[in-house]
Amino acid sequence: MDFLFAILILLSGTATFATMFSASLRLGPEALYRIKEHPRLFFRTFGIVWLVIPLFTVLVIYALGVEGINATLLLLMSVCPGTPALLSFVRIARSSMATAFVALLLTTATEPLLIPYWTRLLSTFFYVDLTVQPMQVLNVLLPTVFLPIVLGFIVRKIWVNAASRLATASDFVDLVGTGACIAVILSQGFPVLLRVPPAAVVATLIITAGDAALGFWAARPNLAEQKAIAAAAALGNPALALVVVEVIYHEIQAAVLVSVYVVLRGIAILPLVWWLRRLATTTR
Repeated sequence: MDFLFAILILLSGTATFATMFSASLRLGPEALYRIKEHPRLFFRTFGIVWLVIPLFTVLVIYALGVEGINATLLLLMSVCPGTPALLSFVRIARSSMATAFVALLLTTATEPLLIPYWTRLLSTFFYVDLTVQPMQVLNVLLPTVFLPIVLGFIVRKIWVNAASRLATASDFVDLVGTGACIAVILSQGFPVLLRVPPAAVVATLIITAGDAALGFWAARPNLAEQKAIAAAAALGNPALALVVVEVIYHEIQAAVLVSVYVVLRGIAILPLVWWLRRLATTTR
């Protein structure tokens, strides 16, 4: 099981690296100008992701009576935002890739500071040690997010003619890595899924839908940006959640359960992506 856990981390990290490298090759550092163009949008997104969504998750957990490790993992997912899979969902939904990329980068940049504070705060309410150190978060983000972004920007500047081809190749690596991750998760997680309490499943669906609605509201009135931020709000970062779980529980079963919740959130967001894609075609 430890070997499978290592494989899952490797596949997830590879897919994440490829996603971020591809996006940075296509968009370049020029995408960062959107912060200056739309400061209120990203300020509202920051507030939704780091304040409203964790509090909303706490309310849903208490309202549905979710307890134990299931409640803990739902909380961890709520304070581990910024998954690079967001960029794939945004492409499918025909939304603003630049807005999603910048929102992802800003969220990720603050995670080493805010995740440790949030986990420490949640520990006081749920009587479990969720302590995470900033360096443990950075160990995930440096090689899988920050490094590919810097490399992508550099390659785009000095080797512009090859940027498009490299981005296409990175998309293929992302597809293979993501598909392999899903296969590993389903092979190990399906038996666990059958043991997840119904209240926890319902809570996951409500939290995902509620997060998306909050993100959609925060990015008004531009439709393309609303779709991008809705997807950003609805997705947690499974790689970070896996690291936090490894630090706290030191066991593969908890990691598999995180993967199960990732699958549940993915299933819950599919109708949202379908609706956003249809919304794009009906509002032209």
